[in-house]
Amino acid sequence: MKIFYRFYLLILFFPSVVTADPTSLEKLTLYLNNIKTLEANFEQINNDNSVSTGSLLIKKPGKLRMKYEEPNKSVVLVSSGLVTIFDLKSNAPPQNFALENSPFRVLLFSDLSLEMVNMGVNYDSEESKTILTIKDLKNQNEGYIEMTFTLNPIVLEQWLLVNSMEEKIIVKLTNVSLGGNMSNSLFDATLELGKIKNNR
Repeated sequence: MKIFYRFYLLILFFPSVVTADPTSLEKLTLYLNNIKTLEANFEQINNDNSVSTGSLLIKKPGKLRMKYEEPNKSVVLVSSGLVTIFDLKSNAPPQNFALENSPFRVLLFSDLSLEMVNMGVNYDSEESKTILTIKDLKNQNEGYIEMTFTLNPIVLEQWLLVNSMEEKIIVKLTNVSLGGNMSNSLFDATLELGKIKNNR
């Protein structure tokens, strides 16, 4: 049974609401908070059912790099609260979007437990998987993110991102590795643009 609640209400006032495993949500939050860097391969299923593949880097707080393989051939960077999309097949300038209202930003928080105070949380645990859905209650029209974790051990397996227009993107992760060293230059949009221009 799925239960919709605010995280702080669950922790402070209703600790008996989740009956299957009272500590699972706490463990998931701890797992996410302990991610300092994450590296993985990904398969992305887009809203039109097309499929893209590539490599993913996350460095907290607030940094992400997704490099897509052919035929997509693009790079997505997140840094300083800004999403920058580079289309390597086009001469058009990169596209920029603010990350502030996107539910995707929860993956890049340094302390998810603090940020979840003002968020709606939908928590559904099964024998081998747990699905955690988070929606910003202050920006409910911006969509939501649904993260799926394997258990024993806990590993982030995929996320489903639904935007304000109900468009869905699923990103499935493989070869997930935590704790590696990553240079901040990997997430620098200005350096990335210069590199792209030099290679053309």
